[in-house]
Amino acid sequence: MPVQALPDLVAGALAARDFSAAIQLLEIERAKGFAKRNDLLLLTYVYCLNGNVEKAEDVAKEVVSTPKDKLIDWLWGTLQAEFGFRPPR
Repeated sequence: MPVQALPDLVAGALAARDFSAAIQLLEIERAKGFAKRNDLLLLTYVYCLNGNVEKAEDVAKEVVSTPKDKLIDWLWGTLQAEFGFRPPR
């Protein structure tokens, strides 16, 4: 499977609410070293949606954030409130 096709396949899996397939595809990107910051954020979120908060917390450790990163602050806060997610320190 060409790496260039992965974003479209992930979008299709998410549209179908097939979180397991989306996770599998995002993990392929991650394993091949092609996952960007937003891919890791999406993977973190989808793991939470799929009920695997512990795995989401592991992925979140790889996300590079800067001080006062409003997107990260919002996402971590939302995941914490909705799923009991513990953001990386």
